[in-house]
Amino acid sequence: MRNPLRAAGAVLAASIVLTSCSSGTGSGGSSGAPAPSGEGSGSSTTITIGSDQANNHGEKTVTGESSVEIKQDNFFFGPTVLTGSAGQALTIHLSNDGSAPHTFTIDSLNIDVELQPGDSKDVQVTFPQSGFTEFYCRFHRASGMVGELTVS
Repeated sequence: MRNPLRAAGAVLAASIVLTSCSSGTGSGGSSGAPAPSGEGSGSSTTITIGSDQANNHGEKTVTGESSVEIKQDNFFFGPTVLTGSAGQALTIHLSNDGSAPHTFTIDSLNIDVELQPGDSKDVQVTFPQSGFTEFYCRFHRASGMVGELTVS
């Protein structure tokens, strides 16, 4: 004879797993998924940037600004997507709030800086003339630590 509580528990566990595995998706250069309200707080959605899946921790429009802060934490950048103007120069103040070393890497701009936990560094970037430029952590790219500079 089957135990009805065990069967109900199995159904509940399966529904939790299915719910937690679903995610929003966007397409590279146009994130598509709504940004979570808090950068780095709570759960995140997943978006597609280029050919990578990224843990989405918000978007920020920086058009007309000269600097912005990006927090690095365990497996995400917050905000994940920065939207600016074509050719815009921007200083990004990086801070590693995570418990592991992280990098901020942009292949097309020859940028590759490493930050230990608690470190902060400034990096100069230039937005592309069109489309988007991907940035990522060399150590945690496969875990979704990816972001983008996109042109509005």
